[in-house]
This record gives sequence, C-alpha cells and structure tokens, in this order.
Amino acid sequence: MGINLLYEITRRGLHAAQAGINTAGQNIANVETEGYTRRRITLTTNDISATGVHVRAPLGDPLGAGVSVGAYERLRDRLVTSASWEAQSAMGSASEEARLLGALEGVFGVGTDGALTNVVRNYWNAWGDVADNPSDLGVRNALLQQSQALAETMGRIGGDLAFLREENQKAIAQSVGKVNDLLTEISELNVGIREARFEGSPNLAAEDRRDLAVKELSSLVPVRVQDNAQGYMLTINGMLGVQDHKAVGLETYKEVLPSGEVRFGARYKGTTDDVGGAPGEDGALGALVRVHNNTINGLFRDLDQFAADIVGQTNTLHRAGFDLTGATNRDFFNPAGVGAATMRLAVADPRHVAAAGSDGALPTPASLGGGDNTQALGIAGLRKSFEDRSVETVSGLGAVLKRVSTQAASAAAVADHLDGIERGSSGVSLDDEMTRLIQFQQAFAASAKVLSTAEEMMDTLLAM
Repeated sequence: MGINLLYEITRRGLHAAQAGINTAGQNIANVETEGYTRRRITLTTNDISATGVHVRAPLGDPLGAGVSVGAYERLRDRLVTSASWEAQSAMGSASEEARLLGALEGVFGVGTDGALTNVVRNYWNAWGDVADNPSDLGVRNALLQQSQALAETMGRIGGDLAFLREENQKAIAQSVGKVNDLLTEISELNVGIREARFEGSPNLAAEDRRDLAVKELSSLVPVRVQDNAQGYMLTINGMLGVQDHKAVGLETYKEVLPSGEVRFGARYKGTTDDVGGAPGEDGALGALVRVHNNTINGLFRDLDQFAADIVGQTNTLHRAGFDLTGATNRDFFNPAGVGAATMRLAVADPRHVAAAGSDGALPTPASLGGGDNTQALGIAGLRKSFEDRSVETVSGLGAVLKRVSTQAASAAAVADHLDGIERGSSGVSLDDEMTRLIQFQQAFAASAKVLSTAEEMMDTLLAM
C-alpha cells in the first residue's frame, strides 16, 4: 500500500468522522424541535478499484481505500407512524365533540338556578300555588313572573344555540381551509423532496415538515398514506387528496331543508360526496359536522317542540277557564310564531289568569273570587310530562358528553402511547448522541494520527 493511498484513506476517514460529528450535532440541536426525526449516517468501505490508483500487494493482502458516507437517513418506523396518524384522527374527533358538547351543556345552565329544568319546575310550581290560592293576586303575579322567566330562558337557550350553530359553521369553514392548505403543502413538498433525492442530496428537513403536516391533517380528517417514488399519495375516506404534485381539496356547503333546518357540511370539490367517516374516527372536522347537523339541529327541534307544546297545552286549558273579571277564551301565551326564540306571554294582568272552571254556565262572582281552581289544577297537572322531558333533554346531553369525554381520554391515551413509541424510534436521545459524538470525535483524532504518521513516512522517504 503506497503512501498516497494512505493519504486518501486518511482524507476519507476525516470526512466520514466529520460527517458523523455534524449529524450528532444536528440531532442534539433539534432535541426539542417538534416533528424532527433523528438523523443517521451510514458508512461504507471503499474498494481500491474505485480510486483509480493501481497498487501491487502481496497475495491475500486485503486492500481498500478507506470509508465514505453511504447515505444520510431519517430513522422512521413507518408502521408506528401510520398507527400514530390514525390515532390522531380518533383523538381529534372525540376531543372536538367533547368540547362542543360541553359548550352545549353550558347553554342549558346545568347546575345553576337558571337551568332549564329548574325554570320549568318553577313554572309548574307557580301554577300549583295558584291552584292552592286562586284568589291571591300576589300568587298570580308570581305565576306571571315565573312564566316570564320560562319564556326568557327558552329564548336565551334558543339564541345561544343559534350562536353556537353560527360559530360551528365558521369552525367548519376554517377547518376545511386548513385541510386544503395542508393538502397543498404536502403536494408541494412532494415535488421538492423528489427533486432533492434525484439530485443526490435528500432534503430531510422537508421530509420532516411533510410528516408533521400529515400528522396535523390526520387530526382533522382520517387519512391514509402511501409512500412511492412520486412522494406521498393521500386518501381521505378512500377519496384522493394528494397525488404527486396535485392536491384535491374540500369545500363547504349549506342546505336549508323545507322544515327550515340548516345543514352544513364539507364535501370533496366538484362532487356531492360528503367527507364523512365513522363517528369517533372522522377527525375534528367530522365531529364539527356531526354535532352541527345532528346534535345542535336536534336540540333546536326538541326545544321548539317543547315550547310549542307548553304554549299549546297551557293555552287550551286557559282558554276554557275564567279569570277574575269573568272573561274567558283568553290565551295565556302568545300563540303566534311559537318556538323557543319567540315564546311570549299574552297575559300581563294577574286578574286575567283564568284559574276558574265552568260547566258551561257563567260562574258566579263567588266562584270567580272565592276559590274555584279547576283550570289552575288542570294546568298544574301537566307538569310531570314536561318536567320529565326537560330532565331527559339535559340528562341525555350529559350522558352523551360523559361517554364522549371517556372516549376522548382513551383516544388521547392511545395517541400519547404511540407518540411515545415513535419518539423512542425516531426521537433524539441526548445520551445516545453524546456517545456517538465521542465515538466520531475519537475516530477523527485517530484519522488525524494516521495522517501524521503518513507525513512522517513521507519525510523519511524524501530524506533518503
């Protein structure tokens, strides 16, 4: 082996050691960088035939031309990464649904004096008090106050639901915009990554950004990823999202049904296919659409029907009764435009509360002011069905919230577990990197020593 070849071996060894030190330093510098994947270099031995140097050696003497950096790699377990992305969809769906249901539960004032169940109970209690004291104007006035509180509470809940529905529509539109931005980013990164690999110098930072974009996208919609020579090909519930440099985005749509119910959702551009997805696995966007179209719209229907039934059944019995002035056929609630947001009292004077009944003949003044409570008893008798319905609405919402919150906690635990496994395989360990740093540092020093030896040999030859 000639001294010139020894110089070549030393040069390559120094370069390889320097590359290892640089890689370890890059890993250490990015130990806290989100989405960063640990780098590694692979070293390969060089055959002397590749150097262009002819060396005559004794038979059986193993020759070589040192070492070279074979490749710079990102350490990634694709199986774990794919499972982690799927877990992000489940966690995004359950967490977003739990958040929205918590806001809806707050609309009904659960646990407060103004809760729907309390206001409904107070309303029927007030009718019971009138039945007990039909001639007491103070009791009648209390009934009007509780009735007004009921109407205002129904209006407030209806208004709050309308506000949440509008905010939910904005959130859906924002999520669709975010999905489209991420799809576009991934398609653009596909091009840059492919070109860099073709040129022989892979852009590992761009590959990290692409994986981070896929992870963020997975929390919004359920995605499947195939890695091929053209880059990532993404599908969303079986529909193409990204292929090579092309991105197929989503769009929002709004539909008003004949009943007046507003449906809002997301679909693939140029199609009538909803993004959809299995409940609990459809990402945050799927949860937003489901809560809007099923939960919020369902609460609107139930609340409006609840208000309409209270107004209708109360008015039916009230119109059949007589008030303290002898008048009859008077509505207690305004029957026009009945709904949660439009519930209004028609009676303002406590004397006009029709608590007395009649057998068809005009009641006597004594019966009007002296204790006839037939109609008040009849109206108070409606309480059980309405109290049960109010409790069922609120408790049903609470039960769903509890179930979804449990799912969210479970999905978060799974996602955290998979993230932990992924960090173990692709994250940076400072202990490991410090060990590698010392190894390459020693290799660099050893190569430098070989170079010093070669120089001494060359000096000796020149001195001869």
